[in-house]
Amino acid sequence: MTSIGFIINPYAGMGGAVGLKGTDNSVKEAISLGAEPQSATKALRFLSGLKEKDIHFFTVNGEMGENALRKTNLSYTIIYHSEKNNLDPIIKTS
Repeated sequence: MTSIGFIINPYAGMGGAVGLKGTDNSVKEAISLGAEPQSATKALRFLSGLKEKDIHFFTVNGEMGENALRKTNLSYTIIYHSEKNNLDPIIKTS
């Protein structure tokens, strides 16, 4: 079995979509300008297209990997829990 680390940056690509130069320190601004997350959809497309199914993924909880892997029949283990709370729903991705 092959093991792969799998991490999604849930904010990747959002800044450029609304004319910002990325989302470093400006995720909330990108969202307020109408940016929508795209990376999870792209990651799921990648996972669904894998021909080799004998892979075990090591990932982060929630939007940073777990949610996409949960939608597949692929094997995974969560090895890190990202920080998120109800007062500030933006995940700390660094």
